[in-house]
Formats: sequence, C-alpha cells, structure tokens
Amino acid sequence: MIKKIILILLIATPAFAVPYSGTYPTIQVRSLWSHCFDGLTKVDRISPSEIHAYTCDCILDKTRVRYPYQVLIDTDNRTELFRLMFMECIGMDPI
Repeated sequence: MIKKIILILLIATPAFAVPYSGTYPTIQVRSLWSHCFDGLTKVDRISPSEIHAYTCDCILDKTRVRYPYQVLIDTDNRTELFRLMFMECIGMDPI
C-alpha cells in the first residue's frame, strides 16, 4: 500500500529543473548518495528507509547546486558542510 502511495506521489509531482553545476561524475553522485543512506540507516534505525532516501536526495541536490565537484574535493571540512545541509533538509535551523 505504501509503495502505491509513493508511486502516485512521484507521478503526480511536477518535474522542475534544478541548476546542477554538472561537474560531478556519475560514480561520485552514486557514492555520495550511498554513503549518506548507509550512514543515516546506521544512526537512525527507527525511521523508514523512504525517509532516509528522501533526506539523502535533498542533501545531494543541495551539494550539487551549491558546490562544484572540485570545490567539494578541496574542502577540508566536508563533514560540516553535509551536517548543515542535513539540518536544512530535515527542517532544522543550522546552528
């Protein structure tokens, strides 16, 4: 039943263009998403996996819009960048 609801929401949601920088290799995008999902699943075993997937989609979208690939690679404190985007994606005010 829940899969049907998600499918309906995905079909009913209008597509919109996101201004990605286009500098991320496909394997890097998949790797970042996978690490995000695995990390959230280990930390939060209560929330459904759909919530983790949505959160990682949000974080990755924000990453690709805000930071070109080389900037992300050259950044010393990626953990802090991802923490701030995580807070934003779950609706908390980053402090």
